[in-house]
Amino acid sequence: MRAFLAPLERETEEKLLKQIKLFNETELFRDFSNAVQSIFMILNSKLQIVFINECLLKLLGLTDSGEILGVRVGEVLSCTNSDELPGGCGTTEFCGKCGFTKAIFKALDGAQATEECRIRTHNNKALDIRVLATPYKIKDEDFSILSMVDISSEKKRQSLEKIFFHDVLNSAAGISSLSESLLDDSFQEEDVEIIRLINAESNKLIQEIKYQNGMNNAEFGDLKVSLTKNNVKTVLENIVNTYRNYEVTKDKHIVIDGYMPDIDIVTDVVLLRRIIGNMLKNALEATDTGETVIASCVDEKDAVLFAINNIAFMERDIQLQIFQRSFSTKGIGRGLGTYSMKLLGENYLKGKVWFESFKEKGTTFFFKIFKKIKI
Repeated sequence: MRAFLAPLERETEEKLLKQIKLFNETELFRDFSNAVQSIFMILNSKLQIVFINECLLKLLGLTDSGEILGVRVGEVLSCTNSDELPGGCGTTEFCGKCGFTKAIFKALDGAQATEECRIRTHNNKALDIRVLATPYKIKDEDFSILSMVDISSEKKRQSLEKIFFHDVLNSAAGISSLSESLLDDSFQEEDVEIIRLINAESNKLIQEIKYQNGMNNAEFGDLKVSLTKNNVKTVLENIVNTYRNYEVTKDKHIVIDGYMPDIDIVTDVVLLRRIIGNMLKNALEATDTGETVIASCVDEKDAVLFAINNIAFMERDIQLQIFQRSFSTKGIGRGLGTYSMKLLGENYLKGKVWFESFKEKGTTFFFKIFKKIKI
């Protein structure tokens, strides 16, 4: 197994200059690399930079690449470990855990690699960088082409979001627990009713916080799927009964249409409830007072098909954007519902989400899920 450490020796000045000339004399190559917005560089097998684009020069506030060519990435970015040992960047114990070093060596071994790297600089700044390393061979010499993106803001936002969701969820859970403990005989009936409302609303808040946190994790690929056996009929009936008590259902009707298959499927029931719940909520919001939303479920041998129908027809321009993130006909800050159906249903539960809309039949959202899935 390769130790992800750079060699102590570096190329001779003569060979290094030949490598630099090889990449810097091609005008088309320079123009192409300068046309991209990300940092772009080429390293030789000793991890020395032999080519950079203007994006890195601007980041460092330099006008001449001569100060950078021949050095290593950590030395350019002022990594605190880059001068710890005489060998420089890539030779310390810390460097064996560095995303840069891992990605570069994988590329030199002939495989494209993406890694994330955390760097602490000499002026105590924290850098989070995502690096893509691609192998490149020319004139029997191995090089690695690096493109880098600064993800410091992304990482900071993720960290703050985790803290926020954790703290808010704890606060909401505290309110729910306190209100529940007050439900005893020492209060008047009107007081008990108010406490019940507080308890119900705090529980709704807890569910909403969990949903939003789950969506964040899903978008970053961090959502964990928990597979259990679940009865289709029970799941759909529970979701429908829950939504019958929501404000969005006031003066509207939800019915379960046709025969309900009494069968089990292996899936993540929390995600399944979110998907069907969003389908139902979306239909109810598009339904006028007095109208009916129809929920149904059909057994299709290896799969189960859920469907939610409402009588409203969607215009074509809306249909073309319906699964886009943050697109909504209901105003700014909405639009995650239909987007999450696709994300959770297809990326995580390996099913298929789509819709049909006709003037005669209204709009129907479908979710086909296999009875057994492999995650």
